[in-house]
Amino acid sequence: MKIILSVGDISASNYIYHIFKEGFENLDIYGITDDKLKYIGIKSLGNIEDISGFGLFELLPKLKRILKVKRNIEEHLKNTDILIVCDAPGFNIPLIKKAKSLGVKKVIYFISPQVWAWKEERIRDIVSFTDHLVVILPFELDIYKNFENTHFKVHYVGHPLVDLAKPHLKKEEFLKIIGTEGKIVGLFPGSRESEVNRMAPYLCEIYRRVFSGKGIKGAIPTFKRHRTTLNRYCKGGTRIFDDTKYNLTYDVMKYSDFSLITSGTASLEATLLKNPHIVFYRINPLTYMIAKHVVKSKYISLPNIITGKEIVPEIIQKDIDFACNVVEEYFGKENWYKEFYEASEEIRKKLGEKGVIEKMRNLFWELIH
Repeated sequence: MKIILSVGDISASNYIYHIFKEGFENLDIYGITDDKLKYIGIKSLGNIEDISGFGLFELLPKLKRILKVKRNIEEHLKNTDILIVCDAPGFNIPLIKKAKSLGVKKVIYFISPQVWAWKEERIRDIVSFTDHLVVILPFELDIYKNFENTHFKVHYVGHPLVDLAKPHLKKEEFLKIIGTEGKIVGLFPGSRESEVNRMAPYLCEIYRRVFSGKGIKGAIPTFKRHRTTLNRYCKGGTRIFDDTKYNLTYDVMKYSDFSLITSGTASLEATLLKNPHIVFYRINPLTYMIAKHVVKSKYISLPNIITGKEIVPEIIQKDIDFACNVVEEYFGKENWYKEFYEASEEIRKKLGEKGVIEKMRNLFWELIH
């Protein structure tokens, strides 16, 4: 049995790593990988960083690499039994159509695209070209249940972060590494190269204006490939950790007093770890103008989307002065902290009981066999 795995971002890769690292060793799996997926034996047909991104203008510089990975995947599809795709609809929806035309026996879509936010018409393609859809947000089950038929099934067992979002160190160990017993602000400029280049100078400047010189340490967990960029922008009071030495993303979230977070999975992770934070996002102005007219969702951060209310402040496409004023308003704001902690508990309950990874491992085993 030959399986191809198409993964479009770091978060999805992390989930796949934890699901497939046990019990799937003897399967012949090829796919779009990073170091973690290659470590568990998935044979690489391309790199996640080559296709990862958001927005037409942000992805244009990667077009040549995207097309190369696409051609490679499609060539291997000709002799494939099962295709598993994860989110990344711009890349993966054409791929599931191609798979069906080539006679791939089974297509599994893991992590639904955000059809509830924009491009609702993608539901039709997913239902038509997918055998099994595995969703990770509870309200997504309601979206797809009405479309189930003999050829399309939807599955939900909870969100992987219920199991994965936890610190690796005790608080005293973390504080010893970071070198402070005072307050800490986490900075999360994103995982994609384009995000880090755009968000690092923005977040680090907010930290410099609001927190630097007040005895408040900045902590930035990141990947080794981004360290040069972060060293350029984040100086004076910040400590940068790359994943080759300390895998401290969840520790920074757990033990920080406050965080500045680029919109994405990190906001949900921080919420599950009860880390008060503000979500930021800045994109190409032309991309933003287009997005304003097509995005239906009132919010961009998952905690707000799940609860249907703004428990996490969102700062989108705003200048530094505006952002600093909002950060100063919310940092240490006790009544908001209380509301945030209560919402964190509500969200955790909605995302399922512990043991989600094991349930997903069993589900994928059943779907594959």
